[in-house]
Amino acid sequence: MKRLLLILLFIVALFEGFSKSKNKTASVEFEFELQQTGHQDKKESSLSAKNLVSQQSNMVATCWIRQFALIERWIAGMRPTVSARALTYIHIAAYETALPGMPNFVSNQEHIQGLKIPPMVYDSKRINWNIALNACYAKMDSVFLISAGYKWNATITQLKDSLNTVLGKGVSDEDFKASVEWGLKVANTVWEYSKTDVAGNQQRMVPYPKNYLCPNGQGHWQGEIYGGFLPFTPNWGEVRTFTTFGEQLISPPPLSYSENKESEYFKQHEEVYKNWKQMDSTKRWIAEFWSDDIVNLTFGPSTRMLMIASQMAEKEHFNLEKTLHLFCKLSIGLNDATVACWKSKYIYSTERPWQYIVKNIDTNFKSIMGQSVDQSGKNPPFPAYPSGHSSCAGVSEIILADFFGEQYTFSDSSHYGRKEFMSMPRTFTSIKQMAEEDAYSRIPMGAHVRMDCDEGLRVGRLIGKNVSNYSLLKNSDKTNQ
Repeated sequence: MKRLLLILLFIVALFEGFSKSKNKTASVEFEFELQQTGHQDKKESSLSAKNLVSQQSNMVATCWIRQFALIERWIAGMRPTVSARALTYIHIAAYETALPGMPNFVSNQEHIQGLKIPPMVYDSKRINWNIALNACYAKMDSVFLISAGYKWNATITQLKDSLNTVLGKGVSDEDFKASVEWGLKVANTVWEYSKTDVAGNQQRMVPYPKNYLCPNGQGHWQGEIYGGFLPFTPNWGEVRTFTTFGEQLISPPPLSYSENKESEYFKQHEEVYKNWKQMDSTKRWIAEFWSDDIVNLTFGPSTRMLMIASQMAEKEHFNLEKTLHLFCKLSIGLNDATVACWKSKYIYSTERPWQYIVKNIDTNFKSIMGQSVDQSGKNPPFPAYPSGHSSCAGVSEIILADFFGEQYTFSDSSHYGRKEFMSMPRTFTSIKQMAEEDAYSRIPMGAHVRMDCDEGLRVGRLIGKNVSNYSLLKNSDKTNQ
């Protein structure tokens, strides 16, 4: 127990904001992990007759999502598309690693063409699922976060080794070896499969292609205007999806450009401007609480949804089986939502609010993005319509409601302890309330007009319903959700 506590505090300390707050969040965020693992120390040291994943703590799974969030924070060229895709393959691999110990569930192979998970060649009763998962997560994080560099990739090895020290206590060398080999075998299989998604794999490596030309004309987003940055993942609409295809990936056209002050187009930009002029502490809190835009400041919006799911799973004392199921489906939904969103972003190439407001309303206007770190006026390096944050919020709303119920009260403490912006947890009485606050926070941020947020929520919710029908339960029994 003492060693495990040190491991968990090690992860907390790696989060700069948590470390500055003298690990005050350790008791809040990891209380359940410690309780569960404390109850199961003996259970995990000698395998039970059935060796079910449902008997295990979710500590390893939640440790690794925090590790991903920690590293992603510092990597340019990840958020939110590349991250969403990475999280999907990571959590498919984790789910498939534990599947032989989940008798009421089926493989993703039943839905995903071309995915071939190797057969279990070991006695599944001798596999320690957490040791296997630890090996799987470490492998998948190392390949999908390779651009983080040596410093951060070394923390992957540190976490893997620290967890193995605890998890391996009382496990025979033979069982330990078999568990690691199984986790790596599944991880390598899913990693190789991910590379058959050519569009995703190429843009993962080159997220800012130099050969993309932004369309000209009124109302179009111009990449070269934004500080010289090239457009981010402009061909992401061609990336592999898992539940949503064809016309469902394409949003209807945005409002037509107009400088007429009576037009809806003008009024929506004026709404953004009025929020900026009438900024108060609550609007700023909400905007910055959900921002997750700035590299080196926070992790991205896709990862944020997994962090929220992790907090909910801990609050409800989810076992390992339920947690892997949740993370797998949520990640798949986030992948498909970002693909759909980005497909339409570059079909329509709609301008950001600041371009229109500076031209037609007030030349002094700047978004508040980056203001918390003295870089006011930042804007994302991709077109506006539809909103990526709103798409992620919409798809997460539906999937989280499947697992926790629509009327669910919870607090999000993802950024608690950060000093750069108001990071106090925000509490919600329903998942819809959380999703809509996230989506429309982009208006006071100055990053989006209302139509971007409306459409992001719509397409996200549509994809969320598709993910609901992507059943991993035998006989499509959804009662476990």
